[in-house]
Amino acid sequence: MNYNFYKSDIYSLASKNKTLLSVTIELTTRCNWRCKHCYLPSYINRGLSRECLYDLFQDLRKMGTFELLFTGGEIFTRPDIIDIIRDAREMFFDVKLFTNISLLNENLIKALAELNISQVSCTVFSMNEIIHDQITSVKGSLKKTINNLYLLRKYNIPVEVKQIILTTNQDCIDEVSIFCKNMNFKHLVTTNIFFKTDGNSTPSTFRVSDQFLNENIVKIDQIRNFKCFENNPTMYVCNATRYSCTIESNGNFLACNNLNIPLGNILTTPIEEIWLNSTTLHQIQNKKFTDLEKCTSCPLNKYCNRCSGVALLEDKSLWGCLKSERQVARARLVNQDYYSSIGTTTFHC
Repeated sequence: MNYNFYKSDIYSLASKNKTLLSVTIELTTRCNWRCKHCYLPSYINRGLSRECLYDLFQDLRKMGTFELLFTGGEIFTRPDIIDIIRDAREMFFDVKLFTNISLLNENLIKALAELNISQVSCTVFSMNEIIHDQITSVKGSLKKTINNLYLLRKYNIPVEVKQIILTTNQDCIDEVSIFCKNMNFKHLVTTNIFFKTDGNSTPSTFRVSDQFLNENIVKIDQIRNFKCFENNPTMYVCNATRYSCTIESNGNFLACNNLNIPLGNILTTPIEEIWLNSTTLHQIQNKKFTDLEKCTSCPLNKYCNRCSGVALLEDKSLWGCLKSERQVARARLVNQDYYSSIGTTTFHC
């Protein structure tokens, strides 16, 4: 997560005014990879039609939305993906793409460059193809990814390389970090591995150990530019829901991509009506840490970046403790001297 991005004045103002500034749109759940830890329970939804998406873009333009994040599944399984991106850019949206990039080629990348895409975010698990391909379950996936990363750099498209840390690639952080530095790419490292959205906990078996976190959390947080949080109980629990939302590939409106509670469907209800009138959404947006008694009294609170959506999915409590994040917070406490030396931030999501 890029914390400087969320600190910007425009996002602070959007949060204050509850302006829908950023929307994540799941274009499909189809994917050509089968990552061991993936949170998707199935890969069959082809997504909303281009016509439906065009209507959505028009509605969002009227609402003052600035940024669209296209995600999947794998968005380049859609034959109309360039047309969809072009529709969005012609309405002057800032467009970011979440993709594994393995289906790209030079012609597609040239088209993205001509459309002035703001950023392509992809995943590299390891520079070792045996490790990377074992995680994706697709032989040759690393080679295709690396080849296309060089092409993205050739055409000056900004790139963020995400690296999710599993037990199988936990020794690969440095090699990917060096590659990103040499390529002038952003590098985002995370140990977050979520249950599948249907509640299946199988992905959690790939989570790293307490010992690994104790020994490596500082390195990971340095790459992420993570700082601990000011102990301010008046902060919003889910700040991002005040300026962003997610539209699933079936049209469901979610307050956040991690919060699997449909609050409406844009195929039957205009998105502006959901944003302005959903009582449940407003309750989520307005919840403050002062309302979470256990959190405000917890000695780990400044080290903890809990997510309400994940807490609901994994621990069955929207406003309760998230055990997996508590594990990370404890590792930060073990390294408290480092975190005390770098100061705090007011941002919390």
